[in-house]
Amino acid sequence: MQTLHTPGTTDSPTRVNKALLPWANARLIDAVADRLVPQCSELWINAPEPLEGVEAFKQVPDVQHAGAGPLAGILAGLLQLKADSSHREWLLSVPCDTPLLPLDLADQLARPARHQQTLSSPLVLPPSLAFARIATTVERAHPVIGLWHVSHCAALAGFLAAGGFKVHAWVSTIQAISVTFPDENAFANLNTPEQWAHWHHRTDV
Repeated sequence: MQTLHTPGTTDSPTRVNKALLPWANARLIDAVADRLVPQCSELWINAPEPLEGVEAFKQVPDVQHAGAGPLAGILAGLLQLKADSSHREWLLSVPCDTPLLPLDLADQLARPARHQQTLSSPLVLPPSLAFARIATTVERAHPVIGLWHVSHCAALAGFLAAGGFKVHAWVSTIQAISVTFPDENAFANLNTPEQWAHWHHRTDV
């Protein structure tokens, strides 16, 4: 399983790339990576332009519909996965501003797909069962945090080519399973200076 995370810029408190802002004695991107690296085989980063200081991770730029938001990044990740010779079929996507993600995020999202397989088994599904899996909590869905199969490539490219760009709208056009997580705080999204200040000063971060 590959993991892709997508940095943002415009809503950052200091108007610099949000992923590179300091967080818990490191950077926000490092905090998210620390949560994800144990859960996946490789971590990729998607951004509208190359990032400096993240050489430890493979950067996967938008290749179609550049700048169209998270969906362009997810498509870039799926295309890269499709071209990869490793035969891996699933992409886990998360935004860079969710530093409290569950440590079992990948397992929980994948579980509906595994049926009788053990948790250590690779995800192998017939295409007809390749449903996307979307993280949800009691309050709302978090569609950027999802598990996507390479078979979604063509449909996503077509959606973007038709002018679509909203993740919720895209998810409504495909077969998707909602996977509910009990901890709302684990999906805290730092979009505003107020949210940043609230979570940055919490003692449990």
